[in-house]
Amino acid sequence: MTERPPDSAQVIDRAVLEAEVERIIDAVEGARSMVRVLGSIGVAIHAHASASMLSDFGRTYADIDLAAYRADAATINATLVAMGYVDDREVHVASEGQRSIFDHPVRGIHLDVFYDRLEFCHVIPLAGRLEVDRPTIPIAELLLSKLQIVRINEKDVVDIVLLLLDHPLGSGDADTVDVGRIARLCADETMVHDFANWIVNQVVGPESSQTLAAQ
Repeated sequence: MTERPPDSAQVIDRAVLEAEVERIIDAVEGARSMVRVLGSIGVAIHAHASASMLSDFGRTYADIDLAAYRADAATINATLVAMGYVDDREVHVASEGQRSIFDHPVRGIHLDVFYDRLEFCHVIPLAGRLEVDRPTIPIAELLLSKLQIVRINEKDVVDIVLLLLDHPLGSGDADTVDVGRIARLCADETMVHDFANWIVNQVVGPESSQTLAAQ
């Protein structure tokens, strides 16, 4: 999801980050707001049957990516600060409120919080979608956040494989890759559709690629 300078990046045990995700979500919900996890930790949490393969892939984890609604930004900020995190206000101001960065000076955990949408190589809107799943964003958006990466690396390909191994392509969000949702999002940007389709074809074969294209 996010790139950090080599000298600041560190490897943190996945179980530690997953426990921290739950702690953050509980605290934010206690403040009557909502936050969900995405990125590599989000994929790992959703990798039910294939979780045992993570060590074989040599997948490592360094931080936590979160998504929230911009209307909850102030509450989330206050909650995280109360948990010991330090807010990088310059990032929030420079992004015009679309993103916040937090670091825990004692535990060494780095957080990226994206508001209302995921804006990387392309834009993935999240309006009305954070209520669909917990603790992650919906699987469709989680997968598409990986498929839309132009300069994809091995770790992102591993995440795509894990998601597709554990979740069938179908309709709806219940532990399923909602291909209709992906197709509707891709329809707004032809390049996203073509690239996502190409990635699926390369990773899992033409049958799954044709399922996506048919939507």
